[in-house]
Amino acid sequence: MDFIFKKILFAQAKIVEVLNGKAIDVVVDMRLGSPTYGKSTEVLLMPYNKDIPESGRQLFVPRGFMHGFISLEDNTLFQYIIDNDYALKWKMEFFGMIRALIFHGMICLKNMV
Repeated sequence: MDFIFKKILFAQAKIVEVLNGKAIDVVVDMRLGSPTYGKSTEVLLMPYNKDIPESGRQLFVPRGFMHGFISLEDNTLFQYIIDNDYALKWKMEFFGMIRALIFHGMICLKNMV
């Protein structure tokens, strides 16, 4: 599990897709003052398969949103397209954040597996 949020100065908008495997990707609006602040959504991501209608999705994550994923299969491979340089020293990892949000009822993962 990995949860990533960058300080606003080094924030990134990104397009996320899974090239191999399967994952649930979660985004949370962290923009103070936004009418959707603190609200989340989740998307099942997997490579395109003509027999699976929900396959081949890409997810746009705007600046100001926290983004995390739970890999559902071994060797899951993500691809990101980002609009800002990667700033490792400003990266803050929130391990267990998704689990905590689920526990407190802020995120309700649907039966997507």
